[in-house]
Amino acid sequence: MNIRMFSVNTGDIQKSVLIKARISSYFHEFSDTPVFIDEYPDLASLLPDLSDALSVNKLVVIFSSLGSFSAVKDLLCSSLHLVCEPRADIAELITSRHPEVSADSDEVKRHSVFPVNADVFASDDGVYSGFCCRSERNKYLMLLPFTGEDSSDFITARIIPILSQITGTVLPEDDLSVYREVCGLLRRVNATVAVANTNAADFILLAEENAGFGSELFTVSERPVPARTTSPDKFTAALANSAAKEFSRPYGIAISNIFSGKNDGGDNVMFVYTAVSGAGEAEISELSAPASADVSRFLQKTVNEVFALLAQRLHRDFPELPDEDADFDTF
Repeated sequence: MNIRMFSVNTGDIQKSVLIKARISSYFHEFSDTPVFIDEYPDLASLLPDLSDALSVNKLVVIFSSLGSFSAVKDLLCSSLHLVCEPRADIAELITSRHPEVSADSDEVKRHSVFPVNADVFASDDGVYSGFCCRSERNKYLMLLPFTGEDSSDFITARIIPILSQITGTVLPEDDLSVYREVCGLLRRVNATVAVANTNAADFILLAEENAGFGSELFTVSERPVPARTTSPDKFTAALANSAAKEFSRPYGIAISNIFSGKNDGGDNVMFVYTAVSGAGEAEISELSAPASADVSRFLQKTVNEVFALLAQRLHRDFPELPDEDADFDTF
């Protein structure tokens, strides 16, 4: 898929060049060609190139600074003759977060109107929400707010799932197949797992949320993590063992905090330890990534690693797993 990206009036944001480079790297994973963000002072100057971009690219993305966002959205919708309608959910979100603003005010109307059938990416308070709409020729157009450092988190949480849907490409760290496998294995052997209460425990729960099942199989410890008194790998293993004992579960898992260091080539890296405990014995794995990598995506990849370790442990502990339950009996 070919992707073309633009930004409008975002050059004044501190570190915007670095942020744009990071954003481009996210989209590049879904693109057949290198992706860069071309800066324009306003939408009027962008429109000629926008027309060409829409004709030859599957997806066109426009980032706008918050100061220009409403004007860009209005002009974009009128220039492309997009049929728009108010979104009641966005209007309710705005008024709930800003009770001083009247529901029938021009401001609420301006921020809650979007193209018909568009996917809307609601901001925390509804204001400056982005959208993605599709043409009859199966081309896509996105308008997104450029919010500095927060743009990376927004793209990770909201935009990448849409890109996966459009392209059919699932990034390894977003692939739930390992989670589905381990849930199936746990059910077949009637086992459950305790999770150490580290900072990364929320990413275990995120897998449950995204898959829509498995919450009965994983329980997060409520005990605070004690101060580390040994090496990070041994400490992570001890946390997995402790979680299993706390709930009397056959298995415990733990993901350490992120540590900083250098690899053999002298480059700055961050690394994390994962551990899977069973019968008082823990297996440990170490993952690393460049220091400049996105932390959230690195942790998501780490969660898949701990699920893979757990699946390996289950296969070893149960070499002759029972057959999966059938929908009906045969005679």
